[in-house]
Amino acid sequence: MNSLDNLESAVSDVRHWLKGDSPQLAIVHGSGWSGLLAAMKDWRTLPYARLTGFPRSSVAGHEGLLHYGTLFGVPVLVFRGAITTTKVIPPGK
Repeated sequence: MNSLDNLESAVSDVRHWLKGDSPQLAIVHGSGWSGLLAAMKDWRTLPYARLTGFPRSSVAGHEGLLHYGTLFGVPVLVFRGAITTTKVIPPGK
């Protein structure tokens, strides 16, 4: 499976998990923004491990979780745990 196939598989998994909901914003954060979830309403969580072909967060303190909910009335996806491209796609590829 190549990187594009992995991305398409992960997107398909997220769409299925969202069950027709449409986020308007996506946020990627690490441990420094852990209080963000406290401001979100009606959120639910999907571990990165359940996303087909999606890389795992390997940074200490980055949990590898995807959250969906509302933030100040705006539907948002929050990727809790950054993934760097150098860990996903080797330089020069």
